[in-house]
Amino acid sequence: MKIEDIKIAFARKKFQGSAPAVTEGRLKKMGIILEAGNDDLLHPFLELMEDLKLSEEDIQIIICRKAGVKNDLFEYPSISIKDLSWKGNISEEALAFLSSSYEVLISFTAEGNKLADFLVEVGRADLKAGRKKADKNAIFDLNISAELSEPEVFTRELKKYIPILKYSN
Repeated sequence: MKIEDIKIAFARKKFQGSAPAVTEGRLKKMGIILEAGNDDLLHPFLELMEDLKLSEEDIQIIICRKAGVKNDLFEYPSISIKDLSWKGNISEEALAFLSSSYEVLISFTAEGNKLADFLVEVGRADLKAGRKKADKNAIFDLNISAELSEPEVFTRELKKYIPILKYSN
């Protein structure tokens, strides 16, 4: 077991048991977890926000970055494994993200991103959507097959499912 796995396990134990928000109707709040290092990822999600008639206050974006690189391209909060302590405490940015309840929580990150998986697992949301091909831990309610280089495909598919799942604006 790596140090990264141990830190995530302690943080997961601390945040376990958070209940989802459970709402129905208009989509009011969306959380988005993105992979750092690719400036092309953000634009399709901002378009999704506009298409769903959400304001900037209705979405929260957090960037999962490699340790040591602080907010390289994005103007949004970021988190790395260094933001987790041995006691399971997390940075203020991650705590603010996890303290919110979302109707939809989206993770568009690499499949092996354990930090993003942790954020999704303990995040409070009615619907958790991601791009894992083999989700043995079943952290996502909705898996969308799209490569990390194809955020437009992911957001286009997500736009199809949100109205079906009782969220329409």
